[in-house]
Amino acid sequence: MQMASIPDGLEPWEDRSDLAKVTKSIVQTMPGKLEELINKINEEDDSKVTCVLADICMGWSMPVAEKMGIRRATFWPASVAVLASVLSFQKLIDDKSIDDCGVPLNDKMIHLSPSMPPIKPSNLSWACIGDLATTKILFEVTKETAKAATMAEWILCNSNDHLEPEAFTHFPQLSPIGPLLASNRLAEQAGHFWQEDSTCLTWLDTQAPGSTILMGGQARYNQGDYSRFMDRIQALGKIVDWAPQQKVLAHPSVACFLSHCGWNSTLEGVNNGVPFMCWPYFADQFHNESYICDIWKNGVAFNKNNEGIITRDEIENKVNVLLSNTTFKAKALDLKEKVTSSIKKGGSSKKNLTDFIEWIHEKERDSE
Repeated sequence: MQMASIPDGLEPWEDRSDLAKVTKSIVQTMPGKLEELINKINEEDDSKVTCVLADICMGWSMPVAEKMGIRRATFWPASVAVLASVLSFQKLIDDKSIDDCGVPLNDKMIHLSPSMPPIKPSNLSWACIGDLATTKILFEVTKETAKAATMAEWILCNSNDHLEPEAFTHFPQLSPIGPLLASNRLAEQAGHFWQEDSTCLTWLDTQAPGSTILMGGQARYNQGDYSRFMDRIQALGKIVDWAPQQKVLAHPSVACFLSHCGWNSTLEGVNNGVPFMCWPYFADQFHNESYICDIWKNGVAFNKNNEGIITRDEIENKVNVLLSNTTFKAKALDLKEKVTSSIKKGGSSKKNLTDFIEWIHEKERDSE
C-alpha cells in the first residue's frame, strides 16, 4: 500500500480555522489535484486506478471519478440516521423544517421514519456546530454530500441492520458493513491521536467484576487543581491521557460507559455489551443518544437542572438506576449478540463487504 497526499490549496502556515476559506480552497484545489494524481498513477504504474473509494463528505471526488470513467464508491462513518437527514435535506426544506440555507425554522421534532430517532432541528448535523454563518457553509457541504451519494455506485456504512433497521429499509441504496472495529478483526488498532496508556488495564485487573465506570472524554485542569483532584480519587479511580478504549470496554471490571455518544464509541460499547450513560455534546451525538435510550434501551440519559447543569445528584441517581436494573445489561448483551453475528460468516455486514470486494475484483478483471 502506498500513501499520497493531495494539497488543499492553503500554505502550511495559513489559518485553517476559517471554515469558509478552507471549504472554498478545498473545492477549488483538490478535485484537480486528485485528477492529476490518478493520471500520474495510471501513467507510471502497471496497476491502473479502477475505483475511487472516498469518505462521502469528500463529495468533490465523485465527479472527478465519473469524468475519468472510474468506478465510484463512498463510505459513511457515522450513524445512518445522520446520513438520512443529509439525504433528506430537500424534504426538510419542503416541509418548512429548515430554510434554503439549512437554518432551522422551528423547534418541531423531525420524524423521517417511525422507528428512527426523532431529530430536533437545532441538532441537525450542519446546524449544531458554530454560528449562523457556519451553518450555511456546512449546509452547502451537506448538499454536495447528498449529490455525491447519488453519483456513487456503492454507499458503504459503518453501521448494522440490527442497529438501524428502519434507516436501511428507508434507504435501501445504503450497504451496512459495520461495526468496523479492530477487535472484530482480531487485530490491534493501527492509528491513534495520542499514545495509548495501558496502565489503566493493569489497574482494572485489580478491580472486582462490574465495579467500575468508564468515563470517556477530555477535561482541563490547572496544575494545582489537577494534583488535588488526583489525591482525592487515587484510591477510587484511574485517569490516563489516552486509553485503549476497546480493550477497556471489553474488560470484565467495567460495568457501564459514561459517554458523549460519538458513533465510534457507541459501536465499541455495543460491541462489548456495555450499558451507557449518555452525555451528548454536539453533532451526531444527540441522534446516538436517542438510539441508546429510546430505541435500543441499553442506556440512560441525564437531565439538566433549571440552570442547565447536570448535577452530582443526577449522576449518582442515574448510576443507581442503570446498575440496579438488570434490564439494561440484558438489552446490551442481546444487542451485542445480534450485532456481532452480522460480521461473522453468513452475517449481513460480512456479506455486504464480501460483495463489495468481489465487485472491485470484477472491475479489475474487466480492465485487464
